Amino acid sequence: MQGPFQNMNKHRLNKLIIDSDEMHPLFNKDDIVYYQSTPSKSLKVNDLVVIKTSGSVSVKRILYTHKNSLVVRADNEQRSQVVPKNGSVIGKITSATAGYSYIKQSGIFLKEIRIISNLFHRKGINYVFLKGLPLHLYYEKTFPQRLYYDCDLLIDRIHYCKTEKILYSMGYKKVNFAINSLKINRRPKETVEESYSKLINDINIIFDVHFCLNLFIRNLGHLETIYPQKLLTRLTADMLNSKKIIAIQNSRFPILTAPYLIIYLALHFFHHNFHSAFRLEFLDKIIRRSIIDWKKETEIIKYYRLQNFVYPTFILLKKHYNTPFPQKFLSDLKPSNLYTCTLLHLDKINIFNEESREMAAITRFKYLFLFSPIPLWKRCLVFLDRRVIYSILWVVRRRLLSAFKMLPRS
Repeated sequence: MQGPFQNMNKHRLNKLIIDSDEMHPLFNKDDIVYYQSTPSKSLKVNDLVVIKTSGSVSVKRILYTHKNSLVVRADNEQRSQVVPKNGSVIGKITSATAGYSYIKQSGIFLKEIRIISNLFHRKGINYVFLKGLPLHLYYEKTFPQRLYYDCDLLIDRIHYCKTEKILYSMGYKKVNFAINSLKINRRPKETVEESYSKLINDINIIFDVHFCLNLFIRNLGHLETIYPQKLLTRLTADMLNSKKIIAIQNSRFPILTAPYLIIYLALHFFHHNFHSAFRLEFLDKIIRRSIIDWKKETEIIKYYRLQNFVYPTFILLKKHYNTPFPQKFLSDLKPSNLYTCTLLHLDKINIFNEESREMAAITRFKYLFLFSPIPLWKRCLVFLDRRVIYSILWVVRRRLLSAFKMLPRS
């Protein structure tokens, strides 16, 4: 198997047969993995380990390391757990007979990214990579040591039709990831985000194409009573106009400059309700490897009234990764005492856990409402929006059906 595993003599290793789908799609039930005893001091983030707890043996990924313990979670689980370094970990996986390859996924993604970039350049499309493989290769000098879902681009809205034509010509199909059946017919000039997918060698390649930055829940669209559209439009234009070009393996790709990249990734972490430690870890690496004008960073955040959204991300970065922020930067962004009261429970957030899509959407709406820079009386008008009313009724219906165990099987 390609990927993070070394080619080793399997006769000298311990064998484990995967008995569940908790590591899907990396490993499936009945796949065989090989592991060997490894000193605890050499274990690191993204290592796959075999642990023994309560008499059962399972495969987990290391998400975070403490002095005497590890935070681990299976890829297909939502809840993480803390285990001692000594005693629980019985070995590190070194090879496997089957599985889903990191290298294979990244190789296919990179090939598609190169083709798309060349076509966009040829057609004069104004675009930038927001996150995804090009950024990992540039900042970490290696492929991601985990599976990932997509690659995000920001494209000038005037090039909507050109973009879609190119992706269709490459065999991509538009996909809808909305969690409910609410459909909003939008013209190209109103479209905020589209997703395009293509299956290549059993690997699903997905590009999320943004035509405007989006703080909101995708199928709700923009909510003016939560955040001004004119600021998002202006921020989108600034990001497209301040991009930089990076070189990777003889190819050139546009990405955001450091000040805007930090803002975008902080907003992206907010968008995921401050969950998934790998997002926070990657942002920490970018900050450490960039020369940042913190005064300018503060000015941009305040100009766009984003401090309520990004401040929690910076606090969590400081807490978990000791990210080297100037104290003045954090103090200048610190919200008012009233807002701080709504942040008290953030200290209890477990960044290593995941949420179901339904729960994540509910939490995101709650955070959007609480952290909005709009006056409270005006924010409350959002509950008169037909999209919000429909979504609330949809959630209530789901909860009632679930309570009576009447939900259709997915």
